[in-house]
Amino acid sequence: MTLQISTTTTQVKPDYVDGQMVLESITVVVNFGAGGNDYFGGQVVLTREDDNVSFSSTADEIRDLAVAKAKALIAASELPAQQVPAAN
Repeated sequence: MTLQISTTTTQVKPDYVDGQMVLESITVVVNFGAGGNDYFGGQVVLTREDDNVSFSSTADEIRDLAVAKAKALIAASELPAQQVPAAN
């Protein structure tokens, strides 16, 4: 089974720094799936400060950054500790 990854940019937020318009953030939906089924999906926010995105970033760069950030978030995630039910 081959995993397909799709991305969709849903929001672009500009800002002004020293009188110049800059790209503050881009919100990208990243979906991981196979055979027409989405197995995992969510949105990531790429920012000028953390991810170095700008108006000159290409669509391929934005896609690659979004997928890498989504993978990193998944890899760093942890299951919550199992809670033992209270005794009656």
